[in-house]
Amino acid sequence: MICARSRFPEDGLLLEGLPALATMALVLVVFFLVHGSFTVRQGVDLVSSEAALGENREDPIVVRVSSAGTVHLNGKRLDLPVLRKSIDDARFDSPHGPLMVLAEQGAHASLLARVLDQCKLTGASDIRFTLLEE
Repeated sequence: MICARSRFPEDGLLLEGLPALATMALVLVVFFLVHGSFTVRQGVDLVSSEAALGENREDPIVVRVSSAGTVHLNGKRLDLPVLRKSIDDARFDSPHGPLMVLAEQGAHASLLARVLDQCKLTGASDIRFTLLEE
């Protein structure tokens, strides 16, 4: 029987049910602490690469945009209209390799946007962009 307070102030508190109430509170606190430590939180899962550090499983496809307005794919100069076809051909040889866009400092933003659009249209899932400093 749990009695909180009598109607008469001179009786004071009746503490008959306090040990049972404290036990229940302790069980709830322990339950929440145990459950909280095993909760899986939503977020970004980082998976380490199977290859050792510094080893590439496949060669990257490198598109370089120069400050002079030229586009190079793996060291060969290309015109923008044939870039997408050339990237598709290179992705055939290295389907899981990353596609890297290297832009020299001073490269035109409009040319970079068109090159990145062509890279996205090839369906590459891993496109990396780097600004080269002189």
